[in-house]
Amino acid sequence: MTFGETAFIGASPQQVQVFSDRDLVDVIVSNVNDWLALVRLRTSSRWLRQLCDYQMTHVGVKTGSHQTDFDSNGVVHLLGTGFGRRKQFSLQEASSRCRITTSAGQQSSAPMEVGVHPFFTPDLKVQWESIHWNNDVVFVLDKTPRRVFTPGRGIGAWFCLDLGPFVSVVPETITLRHSSGQNRALRSFKVEGSNDQEVWKCLLSVLNDPLLQERQHSSATWKMDPATGGSESSSLSYRFLRVTKTGNDSCSDGNLFMHLSGMEVYGCLKVDMSRKSEP
Repeated sequence: MTFGETAFIGASPQQVQVFSDRDLVDVIVSNVNDWLALVRLRTSSRWLRQLCDYQMTHVGVKTGSHQTDFDSNGVVHLLGTGFGRRKQFSLQEASSRCRITTSAGQQSSAPMEVGVHPFFTPDLKVQWESIHWNNDVVFVLDKTPRRVFTPGRGIGAWFCLDLGPFVSVVPETITLRHSSGQNRALRSFKVEGSNDQEVWKCLLSVLNDPLLQERQHSSATWKMDPATGGSESSSLSYRFLRVTKTGNDSCSDGNLFMHLSGMEVYGCLKVDMSRKSEP
């Protein structure tokens, strides 16, 4: 006899029907793999909203599998469409919900406020007056490639994606792009995850890999193994994902600069719905 069957012992037919309906809906919610469907489902009733919010907070929902580089299945794309509420990706939407920082002190926007929940605030906007149209790290979040790099020595330099205080991802795949006109394609780098920027788990280590072509605006995708950071890491989600250059790039003087003009992550996205009441 299963756990579910033991719950029906001594129950009236009406109670059994309620249990069956709740169990069925619970199964349906737990198998929803589309964020827009889940967003719509949670508006149906207060009870469904509670189930959906639990799923979003504790289990997460897959953003979709990588099909082509910078497609519509990644985390940044989802945030740039307001969790699927908008049809078209918007850099302004994306940069309001996540941010890029670098080892050189560059940042795409100011640190996100804890009181501003990215799910319950559908029209978040950044101040475009602060955007510089040459080498601004905000363009790492964009679909359209532009040249972005860290100045100075490249080895040890890093770019970090910050999903904010309410969002985290169990990463499975990462796509990187460079827009260097000097053939500065990454060859050796590592990807790490963290929730406090103090303790980092290595999720991917790449050594002398020519997968990312030298041609300007080239991109490439790697599968990440969360268990690399330890067997307990296979289901851990991370707010911060950091890409660090660990060796020379494809240029002859490969220790100069770190070029990275695009980053997209695929996996299971979690949104902490317990820290904000429904408006």
